[in-house]
Amino acid sequence: MAPEFGGATPIRRLGDILNHGKIYLATQIGLSQPTGSKVTEQNFRDEVILYHVLGDPTLEMWTSNPYVLDLPATVDVTAESDGLVAQYPVEGAEITALQVLANGSTRPLARGTVSGGMARLPFVTGIEKVGLGSVRLSASLPNAVSVRLSIASATRVR
Repeated sequence: MAPEFGGATPIRRLGDILNHGKIYLATQIGLSQPTGSKVTEQNFRDEVILYHVLGDPTLEMWTSNPYVLDLPATVDVTAESDGLVAQYPVEGAEITALQVLANGSTRPLARGTVSGGMARLPFVTGIEKVGLGSVRLSASLPNAVSVRLSIASATRVR
């Protein structure tokens, strides 16, 4: 909508798209618009309060048929003291790790992008050692249906 605003890298995550729009709107405060009106500070505050992403703000928009790309459902994992290393055959796939807590809820552990068949997933700050039995992994790729991964092999580096 405003190609002169922002960088050339496509933004696909819904939360990032919403934040990008809010930042653009902030740059328009006080400027005349094509309709002849102006964006006021109150208009901006109202829009920021009104619009939210419901659900997971890291979900990505599909820009083509997501069923064309099938992602493998298994991964080999090595647990290190500062994170996980995932061996996965799809270049550019994003591997996300969540820890399943005793009450069934999850918390984010790590995320990394596959390069050269491997993704390094550094733990989020404040995470201590985590047993691989409590880790849930998923793989995603632009315009592919995300898959929950099962761990084909796991090793722990001491």
